[in-house]
Amino acid sequence: MRTVRIFEKSGMWLLLLVLISVASSSIIRWVALPKTPWFDLAQKQVKLNAAQDSKFQVLFDQSVKAVRDGQYAEGLSGLKEAERSLPRLSDDQYTAVKKVRLQIAGAYQETGLTAETEDVYKTLTDSALHDGEDEFHARRFDSAMARYQDAETFSQQLGQEKEHYWLTSLHLQVLCLREMARHSDAAAITQRAIDSLQGADEYDPRIVQQYMELGQTYQLAKDWELLEQTINTAVALCDRIIEHSGGTRSGDDATPTLRFQKDQLLYALMDAYNQDNKPDQALSTAEDLFNFIAQNSPYSELGPYTRIDVANYAYHIASKAGLNDATDTWSQRMRDRR
Repeated sequence: MRTVRIFEKSGMWLLLLVLISVASSSIIRWVALPKTPWFDLAQKQVKLNAAQDSKFQVLFDQSVKAVRDGQYAEGLSGLKEAERSLPRLSDDQYTAVKKVRLQIAGAYQETGLTAETEDVYKTLTDSALHDGEDEFHARRFDSAMARYQDAETFSQQLGQEKEHYWLTSLHLQVLCLREMARHSDAAAITQRAIDSLQGADEYDPRIVQQYMELGQTYQLAKDWELLEQTINTAVALCDRIIEHSGGTRSGDDATPTLRFQKDQLLYALMDAYNQDNKPDQALSTAEDLFNFIAQNSPYSELGPYTRIDVANYAYHIASKAGLNDATDTWSQRMRDRR
């Protein structure tokens, strides 16, 4: 037994010596071998980020001092320079810059400098939209949404560009909400735009575009019933606006665009009925669209969907539903258009 214990201890010491040797070798190799490229790049990026943050802070502090001294123009210039020093602002940096700009806007407003106040709010709006785009592409949708909501708020202080910036901010909010699968919230925002435009002018062609955006949201949500209702409303609106304009040839005549949009809408309606397993309604819509294109193609085929596009899709719908007469009709139309 004594001999066995001695060999056991000897084996343990031998194993310990081997482990120490292996560990020492690994440490030496870790220290001695050159660092991998990704490690060097990561280190360089950390240093670059720190340098950029430091530069931003210096420029921001200088701007704050200028504002404190009543030098608002210098402060605004410095804030813009601070923004440009970074590829994108963090939430804290964005909030800090926004706060100082709002302080300047308030000071201008108190002294009755209307034009200067509006310029600051335009800068605030542009900054919110730009930063929101950065956050959106980085898939930080909550942050992007907050920026776009800021842009909507700031746009209300603008003059002639107010409506343009307001509609832009709403559209971008819709894109964010779609990405977050918040389709009902996205639809509610588009409906706000529709109600506002209709309240100002029921024949505003931009309302049709808003209905198309609403339809896209319902399409993503696969809510075929609401999609069908929305498209039918938009098609009827296209017809009303075209009739109201009387086919005028003025430079701002929206009729060609509305015909183009009606083509898109009817094709989307045909697809919606097909997705909703309503082949009869889908084929009826295909017939309407086919005839509409024929009536509005005196020289070249109306787009974006042509009669051959409609015939191909209608043939597919009829074949899938086992509607032989309709299949033959659309097959003949396909041959006639070739």
